[in-house]
Amino acid sequence: MKLVSTSKSITHLHLLSVLVTELSIKNITNGQVRILDAGCGNGHFSSFMHLNLTALFPKIEFEIHGYDVGDHGVQAKDFFRKRSHGVNNNVRMSNGWNV
Repeated sequence: MKLVSTSKSITHLHLLSVLVTELSIKNITNGQVRILDAGCGNGHFSSFMHLNLTALFPKIEFEIHGYDVGDHGVQAKDFFRKRSHGVNNNVRMSNGWNV
């Protein structure tokens, strides 16, 4: 499996390999696959998944949604916007206050 985007996280690599295995076992080669990244944080995992999955399975449309809880009054203003800088535009992100 050749990656188009790398990650320093072994967890990211493991989860990608699990999803690739599941798609292959179930013989899913086209159509749409929806993924929810609950607790997405800065969204870099969602972006990593989208870039690699679309390269590995070009006939599948991957719809990835990242969701994280915003604790009103704890995070600084624009916390999620600043943390998600550089995330792939094909990943939709939201927090508990801006759904």
